[in-house]
Amino acid sequence: MAIEQEDLMKEWLDGQVSLGAVASWNKDEIRIISEIAYSLAQQGCYEEAIVLFEGLLAIAPATAYFQAALGALHLRLKNLSKAIDYLDAALKIEENDVTSLVNRGEAYLLDGNTTRARQDLEKALQYAARQPDKQFDAHNEITLSLKRARTLLQVHKV
Repeated sequence: MAIEQEDLMKEWLDGQVSLGAVASWNKDEIRIISEIAYSLAQQGCYEEAIVLFEGLLAIAPATAYFQAALGALHLRLKNLSKAIDYLDAALKIEENDVTSLVNRGEAYLLDGNTTRARQDLEKALQYAARQPDKQFDAHNEITLSLKRARTLLQVHKV
C-alpha cells in the first residue's frame, strides 16, 4: 500500500496523474465540493468560491467547468487577465462553450480589446445559430449567455 502511494506521488510530481488520483478523491466528493463552490458563487461569495474551485482544479486539472467557473468569478471581480487566462484554458478543452466565449468576450471588452471581444461574442452567436435543432430553454445558461452577447455587441457597438 505504501509503495503504491509512493509511486502515485512520483507520477504526480512527473505530471502523469492528477492530485485527485493521489488523494484518492472520487467523483462524488468532487461533485459535492463543486456544488458548494457553485452555491457560494450564486450567493456572491466570489472569493470563497474561487478558493474551492482552485482546489478542485488542482485535483482535476483537465476539467473545463472548473476553468470556466474560475474565469467567470474573476470576471465578476474585474480581475480581467486572470479571467481571460482561465477562460482560455476552458476553451482549449471545450472550444464551443458558449458561456465561456461570452465571458471571455466581455473580459476582452472591459480590457479594451474590442476586436477579440467581437470575435468571441460573434463566435458564440454563430455556434448557437448552427444548432437549429436545439431548443434552448428561455432561462438556461446558454440562452442567457446569448442574450448577453447580443446586448454587449449592441450597447458597446463592437
